[in-house]
Amino acid sequence: MALKSAFALHILIAALLMVGIGTPWAAENALHLNLCQELVSQARQYEARAAHHAVMAKTLRQQIEVHSSQVKNSALMSLIDNLFAQYDEHRGMENKFRDLCRKASDEAGKCMKSSQ
Repeated sequence: MALKSAFALHILIAALLMVGIGTPWAAENALHLNLCQELVSQARQYEARAAHHAVMAKTLRQQIEVHSSQVKNSALMSLIDNLFAQYDEHRGMENKFRDLCRKASDEAGKCMKSSQ
């Protein structure tokens, strides 16, 4: 009797496994597409952050130009040096985010090609 129930249990498990073969593949494909969408979203976020830093750098450059036309004194020179440091920092961050955006876009493209 125990042999019959063990055999029936094995048959039942085998049948369930055979029926469920398509489900993991579909779930894996959906997860893969979600990963691709996440990469695209990340690239867009990096692009937005790079654009923000570009705007900030442009604003700082304009402030530097305005202050450069004024009469020079030590306080003004210190202010201009500080603005230059901020400008350089924003330009560096813009370049880093543009690079990250490019890498995320490339990865998203590869991801989409592999899902097809």
